[in-house]
Amino acid sequence: MAGSIGFHHVLRECGATEGDLNDLDTLPLGPLERGEARELAQRLLLGIDRPTAGEDTLTALVESSGGIPWLLHILASMLHDGSGLVTAQEVAATFDAFVADRDQSRGALHFLTRLDPNYGQDADLAKAILDFMADQPAPMSPPQIAEVLHHDRAQVARVVDHLLDDHYLSRHGDFVAWRYEVLRRMWTRLRCRGTAR
Repeated sequence: MAGSIGFHHVLRECGATEGDLNDLDTLPLGPLERGEARELAQRLLLGIDRPTAGEDTLTALVESSGGIPWLLHILASMLHDGSGLVTAQEVAATFDAFVADRDQSRGALHFLTRLDPNYGQDADLAKAILDFMADQPAPMSPPQIAEVLHHDRAQVARVVDHLLDDHYLSRHGDFVAWRYEVLRRMWTRLRCRGTAR
């Protein structure tokens, strides 16, 4: 229940250790499963009284949002202003408009801006790792990342571990990649916009 900050950062700030978490249960609260996200998308479109142009529309909503309920609600709210059938193309354009609009996307900016206070001296390296991984078509190992970024392997491995704990990245054997495609796309678009530079 620690929220998006990550309790490991709180422990580090107060000088505690991971041992203090022994009595706590971990609750993985990720995006909705595809079927549940589809059902929520369908109900939200019913709620805004806009019929869909077909299954492609629901699929586009689920994929654009990554199954994240908050983002599904935002997209549906933005689609409310339109008229007629909601199409997959309108969903894609609405997602693009959401990311481009500084006011609308403000709620997503924390995953860009929280790196500086939480990562301290490692914040620039964390951003460089995420920037690099955002452009990679396949998972990479921390040593490969260190080699490409010309950084110390141990430092990169430590920062990658923090990025795994914060759910930016996920592990695939010895390799890592962005955990959620929607967040990778938002990271890329928001970083290009200059929000966190």
